[in-house]
Amino acid sequence: SYLSSDQHVQARLREALDQAHPQARAEKRLPSLEEIIQARVPYLDAVVEEVLRHSRPLAMCMREAQTDTQILGAHIPKGTTVVFLANGPSVFTPRIQFDESRQSEWATSRREKHPVNDEIDIGAFSPERWLRVEKQEDGSEETVFDANLFPIQAFGLGPRACFGRRLAYREMKIFFTLITWKR
Repeated sequence: SYLSSDQHVQARLREALDQAHPQARAEKRLPSLEEIIQARVPYLDAVVEEVLRHSRPLAMCMREAQTDTQILGAHIPKGTTVVFLANGPSVFTPRIQFDESRQSEWATSRREKHPVNDEIDIGAFSPERWLRVEKQEDGSEETVFDANLFPIQAFGLGPRACFGRRLAYREMKIFFTLITWKR
């Protein structure tokens, strides 16, 4: 429903797929499975990521603290279950304001690499939020997909994340390619 309700996204995806599969378009046929899997289509990746962000296949992720630790200065004893919400602040609503001096060194270093842009409409369906422009060696610019531009944990995090993640992404890319291709 995200694509059907936003003609701009649908048109941009169709254009990106046309550019990625010129031979299939010229031959008036569907791209083959091999062509879909091998194609690099940053906007398709962005659409898949944004659909996952909005559909929230995983509402929360729970982990048990293996050692005594702290989160924003609060002591978390070993054995405590910590719940990470996949649909709370920083995902659909602006992030919670807090004393940033309480962050760990790791969190502080990550924030500098991936700053949160509080000016964007965080609740809107916008695949563009996953794209950035990268300067090439020849001086040209290329739009690339970057899964780290926005918070999401649709398949969990770390080594215990869903082992079906790659299959799900591949299936979604095939699905969105085929459904968008047909006119």
